[in-house]
Amino acid sequence: MKLHLSRFALLVPLDGDRVAVVDALGGDRLVLTRDSAAIAEAFKGGARSEIAVAELASRLGLSADLVAGAVAGLLERGILTRLGPDAQNVEARLAVETLRRDPDAAARRRAERDRSDYWAVKFARNPEALGVAGGRAEIQILLIGDCDVHLEADFLEMEAAKRGISLRAITGGKDELRTPHDAIIVGALASRHTITIGTSADHGGDPSGFFIAELRDLLTELRAGSDAPIIVDGLPLPTVQPLGRADRGRHSHRNRFRAANLALEDLAQSFADVWIADVDAAVAVGGAAHLLDDALVHFTHFGSSGWLLQRPASELSSVHGISLPLEGLRRLCRDDPYLRERALAREHLDIIAVALGIERIKCVVVDLDGVLWPGVLAETGSPFAYRPDASSPYSFVGVWFGIHEALKALKRRGILLACASRNDESVVRELWRYSPHDPADRLLAPEDFATLRIGWNDKAESIAEIAEELGVAVGAMALIDDNPRERAAVAAAHPGIVVFEDEIAGLRKTLLSDPRLMPSRISDEAHRRSQTPARNSSRAALRARAADPAAFRASLEMAFEVGMAGEETEIARAAELFERTTQFNLSGQTFGTPELARLAGEGALAVGRYGDRFGDEGIVAAAVVRSDRILNLVVSCRVAGLGIDRDFLEWIVASPIWHGSELAARFIATDRNRPICGLLPACGFTPSSDSTWIYSRGRRFRRGGTSCSGQGGRLEEPKTGCR
Repeated sequence: MKLHLSRFALLVPLDGDRVAVVDALGGDRLVLTRDSAAIAEAFKGGARSEIAVAELASRLGLSADLVAGAVAGLLERGILTRLGPDAQNVEARLAVETLRRDPDAAARRRAERDRSDYWAVKFARNPEALGVAGGRAEIQILLIGDCDVHLEADFLEMEAAKRGISLRAITGGKDELRTPHDAIIVGALASRHTITIGTSADHGGDPSGFFIAELRDLLTELRAGSDAPIIVDGLPLPTVQPLGRADRGRHSHRNRFRAANLALEDLAQSFADVWIADVDAAVAVGGAAHLLDDALVHFTHFGSSGWLLQRPASELSSVHGISLPLEGLRRLCRDDPYLRERALAREHLDIIAVALGIERIKCVVVDLDGVLWPGVLAETGSPFAYRPDASSPYSFVGVWFGIHEALKALKRRGILLACASRNDESVVRELWRYSPHDPADRLLAPEDFATLRIGWNDKAESIAEIAEELGVAVGAMALIDDNPRERAAVAAAHPGIVVFEDEIAGLRKTLLSDPRLMPSRISDEAHRRSQTPARNSSRAALRARAADPAAFRASLEMAFEVGMAGEETEIARAAELFERTTQFNLSGQTFGTPELARLAGEGALAVGRYGDRFGDEGIVAAAVVRSDRILNLVVSCRVAGLGIDRDFLEWIVASPIWHGSELAARFIATDRNRPICGLLPACGFTPSSDSTWIYSRGRRFRRGGTSCSGQGGRLEEPKTGCR
C-alpha cells in the first residue's frame, strides 16, 4: 500500500525533541518527537508502507511492529493519506470552493503561530504513543472556540487514555461538521465580554442577552448539521471585581456571570442533547486563583494564569524587550502551566462519558460487614451503636450513614442495588434492624435491594448468579467490598467488572461523582426500573401457580398499548431503549434523540407501554418503521417472557404505519440478542437476503398466546431486570 505525507500536514519544528504537526485542512494538531516526525516525513513524495516500515525500523532502531503501529496512527489522523498528489489537489480545490477555505493560506498562518509553546504543549508523542492511538478511534471530538478549548486537545486525549478510552480531538469550526463526530465541545464565545458593558438598563435588563443570543444561533446551526451531544462551556465566576465591595446587587460584576450561567442552563434545555460544562466548579476545585487570569490581564478574558508562562519571546517587543518577573506566577501555578487544561479535560470527559453512556454501570453489588456498617454484624449485634448523647450523626458514624445515603441516591438514578455477602443469612436478617435514634430515612433496608445473596458461597459465583437473575452483563456491574482478597478474586473471575478500591471515607464521593454511575437523564423510568425485580418476583410466583401460559397471561390482567411517539418523554425513553437494550434488539441500530424527534414527526416511531396487576412498567418497546422497513425493534428485558415482543410486532404488521405490499425487517445476530432471534420467522416473516426478512401484506399473521422470541413457543421465566 502506497502512502503519502498529506500536503495539508504542516510540520513545524519546535524547541528540543519536538515537532508540531498541523492539519491545515481539518484543524487537527499534535506534537511529535523527532522519531515520530521522521516516520511521517519518510512518506513525503510517497512510499510503500511495508518498505518504509522496514527501512525506518532499521534506521531508528525500533521494532517493525512499533513503526507499523505509528504509521497506522498517522494514517488515522490524516497526516498520512492514501491519496496521491492529484487527488489531494482536487481536495484542496474543493475546500476552496465549498468551504471557502484556502488550506495553503491557512498553513502559512498557522506555521508562525504553532512555533510558539503557547500553542504547543510540552508533551510530544513518541512512536509507541502514536501506535496506541492508531486504528479506528473510539471517540472523535470536535472543539469549537478560541485557545481556551484548542489548548485542551492534548489533555482530553491524555485524560481519555487514563480511562481506557481512545479519543481523537479535532480543533476547528462549524465547517468541520462535514465529518461525523461523537461529541462537540464549544468554548466560551468572545461575546462574553459584552456581559460587563454598561448598566443593566443598557441591556434591557439582561446583561447576558447578546451572549445568549449568539450562542443560540450557533447551537441552532450545529444541531442542524449534527446529532452528536454538544457540550457548552459555562463561565467561571470572576476572582476580582472592578468596583470592589461597593459593587452589589443582582447586576454586580460577579452576579452577571452567575445569571449568565443560569441562562445557559435554560438555553440548553431548549435543544436536544446539549450539556453545560460547569467550568466554575472545575476551576474552583483546582483553585480559581491558580486557573483564572482576571487578576492579571483583563476582567473577562478568563484564561489560564499559566498561559503567561508560555508566551512567545517575540511578544516581548510590546514591552520594550523587558521581561516580566514570573517566579511568583510560577509558584501560583505550582510550576505547571497546564492546571486549567487538566481540570477542564476531566470535566469534559465526565460529561462525554455520561452523554455517550461509556462503560455505564447498571448494577452495584455491595458487601455488608465493613461496608454498610462497621465491624461484623454477628459480633456487634446491630448495624450501629449511635446515641445522640454520645456522638453526632456527622461524626464517625456519619461516614457510614453517608454511604447508605449515596447508594439510595444511585437507586433513585435507576441503578440496581444487589448484595453479595459471605454471612449467615438468618443472623443477618434477624440483626439488620435500626434503633429509634438511627436516621432510618437515610439508611438502606433489605427491600431496597433488587436481590440478596447472603451465604457462604464463593462471591464470584454469587455475582454471576446476580447478573443472570437481573439480566445485567457482568461488565455493567460494580463491586464494593472491604476485603482486598475478595476484590482480587472477583476481579480475576470477572475481568469486566468494576471493582471500587476506595477506603470507606472516600467511597461516598466516588459513588456520587463517578460518571459511569450517572444516567444521561432521570425520569419515572428510573423508579420503575428499581421496582421491576420485586414485581417480576410476584409474576414468577403467579406463573408457578398458573395451569398453563394462557392462564398465566390472563391472570396478569395485562395492558399493552401501542401508538406513535410524539411527546418529548416518549422520544427520550425510546432513545434510551435503543441505546441500552441488547437482548431483545433486532438490528442493533441506534438513534440519537434529535434523530428520533425527526422520525417521530414523520410518523415513523412507535412505542409500547405495558402494565399489569403488579404495576406499570411504562414504555417497554420501541420501533422505527420507515419506507416499509423496520429499521430496528427493541423490547425491554423488564417484560422478558411475557410475549410483548410478539404483541408489538403484531401491532406493527396490522397498522397503517407501512403502505406497500411488503414489510422488510433486518436481524443482525450478536452474542447478546439470541432471545429475539426467532421472532421474525415465528411471526410469519420469510428470509430474503443479507439478513433481511420479508412480510407480505395479506399473509396471515401467526396468532396465539405464546411469545415469538425463538424459545420454541414456550413462555420463558422472566429475568428480574432492568432496562
